[in-house]
Amino acid sequence: MQKTKNPLNQHLKGQPAIHLALYPIIVFIVGHLMFDEIGNLFAVHGLQQTESVLPSANYHEVISGGHTWAASANAYLLIMLFTMMILFQWIWTKARGRLAAFYLFISGTLISLGLTYLIHIDVNNRPIKAIFLVTFRSLGLNEHLQKNLAINTVSNILATINILSIIVTAMLCAFAPLLARKPINGWTEKELFNRVKDLRLITVVASAFLIAGTLHMHAWMAWSTEILNTESLEAVINSVTFYWGSVFTIMLAAFYVPISLVLQNRAEAVMEDQHVEMTKRNEWLSRRGLSLQISNQLPQVVGILGPLATTPIGNILSNLNSLPPGQ
Repeated sequence: MQKTKNPLNQHLKGQPAIHLALYPIIVFIVGHLMFDEIGNLFAVHGLQQTESVLPSANYHEVISGGHTWAASANAYLLIMLFTMMILFQWIWTKARGRLAAFYLFISGTLISLGLTYLIHIDVNNRPIKAIFLVTFRSLGLNEHLQKNLAINTVSNILATINILSIIVTAMLCAFAPLLARKPINGWTEKELFNRVKDLRLITVVASAFLIAGTLHMHAWMAWSTEILNTESLEAVINSVTFYWGSVFTIMLAAFYVPISLVLQNRAEAVMEDQHVEMTKRNEWLSRRGLSLQISNQLPQVVGILGPLATTPIGNILSNLNSLPPGQ
């Protein structure tokens, strides 16, 4: 019985491993280009809201909103630092010498391009900058916050977060091809099993990083609604968070699926060497975590879809600020 070949699988088979870094990068670039066009409406409307503060703002909710943002910023910073540690430790065990230097060079190049893009956003006031500006300008409109909050410190924390997010994203994309690189001693069942474990670990780490980043984005923007005492921004903030959550979900899929297909393709040769019957190959793949059926990839699917769930989670966290005492 002749097995039908997957066209995408066949396409990936003929490509060098390094091309696997391109898929999430392309999603990242397209996501930013799209927001550069459609995000201008958000930027104009959001910044208009910062021209004045409506009376009767609840100062307690403003403080609570600040605490929610600080908690999300703390979690995001820690997750990024742990992610960097895990990635450096992982590449140190998987690559040495020139090979490690090659992947670090790719990572450094992507980091340089990313930081250059951050400067471009800041200098040219691109729409994505409004995600930062709406709340930051709101801070300057509140007398209590002006007197009691170190606004420069807040700005420095956000700058650190932006820089680290570029570094972590670049490292994840740059190191991805190493997961599908041919081993020195060739592909074996044990090597495939280890690669699947590594892929799942890094996907979980990447998912946690992107979920934390989207939650931080939502918490930061939601703080402005408390400061400005307006609910008109809530729908806009939710839509912005949903947009970036969808971009990050597609990035995770663009990271995980192509590498999984490559590993599945490599498994075909291993099954040939072991003379695994065609009728038993799906079962062989499933037992080793290489089957792409939803039932076998449920934890990974949940992780990949995680950034999309941040909008309702962010709303729940924001609504905690308005709960009366004792609830």
